[in-house]
Amino acid sequence: MPKDYKGFAGVAKTRFRKISKELGYEQISGTFYAQKKADWFNLFFLQKSTGNDFFYVTYGIDIPYLWSTEKKLDENDVRGTYIGFRLEDDYRQGFDCETKAKLEESARKVAVLYREQAEPWLNQFNSLLDIADFYFYRDALSLEKIGTHDWGHCLDIANYGLMLFHAGDYSNASIWLNEAERLYLLPVYVSDGKIIHERPKGARKYVPDESHARQLEVIRNVLAKIKIA
Repeated sequence: MPKDYKGFAGVAKTRFRKISKELGYEQISGTFYAQKKADWFNLFFLQKSTGNDFFYVTYGIDIPYLWSTEKKLDENDVRGTYIGFRLEDDYRQGFDCETKAKLEESARKVAVLYREQAEPWLNQFNSLLDIADFYFYRDALSLEKIGTHDWGHCLDIANYGLMLFHAGDYSNASIWLNEAERLYLLPVYVSDGKIIHERPKGARKYVPDESHARQLEVIRNVLAKIKIA
C-alpha cells in the first residue's frame, strides 16, 4: 500500500491529539507528550526511523531539573526518560504507520495498550523517593559497594544521588554523590579492550567528553549545597 503522507510528526500530531487528551497528556510536539506530576513528568513519545513503515512508543518518567541545583518543573525542559519502557503489542513493539489510516488505527491501539501497560506502572510512584527506590534496585546499586563500585556505574550512581537530593534526603544523597565524584575522578585507561585505572605500559588513556566535566561540576555544586543546608 503506497504511503499517502510526507512528514510523520505532522500526521501523528493530528492522530494523537484527541488520544493524548483522553490519557491526560499535553501535546508538546507531534511525537512528544507530557503529563505533569508533583515533582516529575510522565511521558510517552513516538520514535520512527527514516524508511520504516512502523514506529515505537516509549513511556516513562522524566525529571528535567535532575542535573541542576534547583527544582524547576518546566514542560519546555522535557527531553526524555530516566526510566522508560516500550509499549508491546503481542510481543511486537512496532506500530504500523504506512498510511494515514494505519496510523489512525495504531493510535487507537496505543491508547488501549497504554492503559493496560503504562498506567499501572506509572501509578505505583507517589513521590520522588519512590522513583529513586525503583531506580536503585533496577540498576543493582548497593551500599555495601560504596568505595568499590565499577566505573561504568558512575552515571547511574550520580542520577540516584541527585534524585535523593531533590527528594530532600540530603544525608543519603551525600553518600552517593561522593561515590559518584570518586568514580568521575578516576583515571581511565583501555588495555586489551578492558577499562582499568592504573596505567600499564602501552595503555591508551580514555579522554572523557565535555559532558563528563559538566556532570562532575554539577555533582560538586550539589555536594557544596548539601554541606551548607
